[in-house]
Amino acid sequence: MTNVENNSSHINPSFNELLTKYSNDRVKSFTKTEKIFLKDCYKINTINKSYFTRYDFPTFTPEKFRNLVSRLKFCIIRAINSRPPHFILDGLKIDNLTIEDTGLGKVKPDFENELERLSHQPPFIHDLDIQVKTLQLYEKLASNGVTPNKQNKGITIKNLPIISTKVTATAIIWSNGLLQLKLGCTYHPILYSLKGWLNVDSYCSQVMQILQGLANDVIFIPPTTDWIVTEYHFNKDGVILTNPIHHYSIARLAEHAQIYTKKLENGKTVLRYEKKETPNKTIEELINETPYDDDQYSVTFERASEIYDSKKLNPP
Repeated sequence: MTNVENNSSHINPSFNELLTKYSNDRVKSFTKTEKIFLKDCYKINTINKSYFTRYDFPTFTPEKFRNLVSRLKFCIIRAINSRPPHFILDGLKIDNLTIEDTGLGKVKPDFENELERLSHQPPFIHDLDIQVKTLQLYEKLASNGVTPNKQNKGITIKNLPIISTKVTATAIIWSNGLLQLKLGCTYHPILYSLKGWLNVDSYCSQVMQILQGLANDVIFIPPTTDWIVTEYHFNKDGVILTNPIHHYSIARLAEHAQIYTKKLENGKTVLRYEKKETPNKTIEELINETPYDDDQYSVTFERASEIYDSKKLNPP
């Protein structure tokens, strides 16, 4: 089995080492599907440095994801008991945080200062889920050699070559004509502004043109302004932490929000506020309702020590 790259090798075992440990704790051997699933979970935990949820596996039905987690519950830990639940593989750490030691204990004064500075940062969005209903796209793609998944029959096209090199685009087309588009940009989020939403519309237009080309035909796809944004992650990033000795991750579960230290691609660490939004609105609606002044989307934080003491925030 090929080794999976581990960007946190100083604290985490390799995938093969972890799989061997799990195998020793289990009577029967892993199926191929279970191994692939565990490898994907490992990548999310160690390379992306985040917990995984069922939304990280868009080609799985909710039932299939639940069944896999249930079968592998001896090596999967529920880190955040939210909707959806967030998971981590047993034996792994994320950003120097373990499931046992994520409690804040005494909140450091520098964290209070960073929290105050964070509230004044500009707002951004990342990791958008967008969908639209199409006609004949699935059939045309399949007839032109794009192979559907044997199990769920969906057609997944990754790394669509849109103009932006900082945004990854993945399209999933289902036999009922539903097109699901995932725009990934956690390291390079899009400014929450009128211009930002116009950029999103531009990315969707590029995806539409690429899919038309792959289908080798003129397919009916509604105008991109009619595409529906079902989910995105709103975030504010603080200034770069020059000496991030203390790593925090606080989850406001009822609001699907959290504040945590985020390591960027350049190795720098920032404090990030993140909240999952589920607008279920068209791109046109979001363009029309977004203020010209991005500062109008404000976030007010309570003092971290008060939040912790009152148990309004729960560490994952």
